[in-house]
Amino acid sequence: MEWEQLQEWSELESEARAIINNLYDSDKSGEQCLLCIIIEPAFDNPINCRLVRKHTIQNNASYVAVYTSWKHLEDLEKFRTPTERLKYPEKLSPTIISIQIDLESIYVEQLMHQFENISIPSYVSNHSIGCDGVFYKLILGDDFLNASYQWWCEPPEKWQSLEKIVNDILDYIRNKIDRQSMIS
Repeated sequence: MEWEQLQEWSELESEARAIINNLYDSDKSGEQCLLCIIIEPAFDNPINCRLVRKHTIQNNASYVAVYTSWKHLEDLEKFRTPTERLKYPEKLSPTIISIQIDLESIYVEQLMHQFENISIPSYVSNHSIGCDGVFYKLILGDDFLNASYQWWCEPPEKWQSLEKIVNDILDYIRNKIDRQSMIS
């Protein structure tokens, strides 16, 4: 990548990562974010997966998952050569996809019950070091009360129960998205 493209790529990457990381809060009235999972791999598409409670006028709650991803590899290809870059608009925006799926109330209630009953230390010593890998972030709660956990590649031993739940959630959501895609 040439210097000019490298600068432009860096700006596009910063914009995309800001979008992925700022999807925690819901701007919509009547919505409450219950949890947010952010995964940022060094060389793949970062994702943000939120579980949201929607309140209705009848005071019923419904739940959705919002799965958002930046198509990092697709955008990177646009910078492969200076000639390739010329094929696209002068001002590029990150290629962001967002899919919303309905969730069953019982699933979300059981999931939140798991988090209510999990017992992990709030601080653990960690001596990880590296340059490539995947950052994981789990945020539970909303603006008024929340807890945030972040780890690189592998969580500390005492947080491995969090990793299992995070992976179970992502598998469940991805399977629902796949099934929904097959129907559409």
